[in-house]
Amino acid sequence: MCVHEDTALLAELVNPDAVLALGDLQYENGSYDAFMGMYDLSWGKLKHITYPVPGNHEYYTGLAAGYAKYFGLSKFYYAFDMGMWSLIALDSEVVTDDQTEFLGNKLEDATDCVIAYWHRPRYSSGVHGNYSGVAPFVDLLPEGAIALSGHDHHYERATVDGITHFVVGTGGKSLRSVGQSDSEFVYDESAGILVIDLYEGWYSWAFVTTTGLYLDTGRGECAP
Repeated sequence: MCVHEDTALLAELVNPDAVLALGDLQYENGSYDAFMGMYDLSWGKLKHITYPVPGNHEYYTGLAAGYAKYFGLSKFYYAFDMGMWSLIALDSEVVTDDQTEFLGNKLEDATDCVIAYWHRPRYSSGVHGNYSGVAPFVDLLPEGAIALSGHDHHYERATVDGITHFVVGTGGKSLRSVGQSDSEFVYDESAGILVIDLYEGWYSWAFVTTTGLYLDTGRGECAP
């Protein structure tokens, strides 16, 4: 059962400055009509502060045309700043040299902390598992960076080579159970959102469930 209305309401209550939407935003396909008939009625209320990336379900509709039209995007990778933080959105469905070069250039210019995000996780204990296709992205990230992804339908946090990886696939579609994992934290029992507060040189995080639990709270430092 989809719980997108519950997680969207939870996000509204948090009152964020930005929503990083991690792909597969509209099931089962990302046609424009589907976006208007479902997504727009829930998470669409936060569209004005949403910075999305596409997932494989968006690409089920001709080169993610519905996604592009709904969000008004001509390019699926881009960057923006929030305070001292650089946020870089990437398309894991089509990992190109252009994107890798774009990421490298943005990281060279960045004198602050970094969040990079895309759909398919480099590291995941879920059904889909580790996705080596985004290794060109991860290999460029500096120690202390945050990498966000979705795709697998659970929540997970793992630190690999100084980079904190979050899998947050708990925003709408039904969850999937996770077996044995070596990650620092895995949760697959209820839907929820990841809340990250950004400060100069450090950040805090909490996974907030639709049942009112604050799980896996913590803080970390970035390395500009």
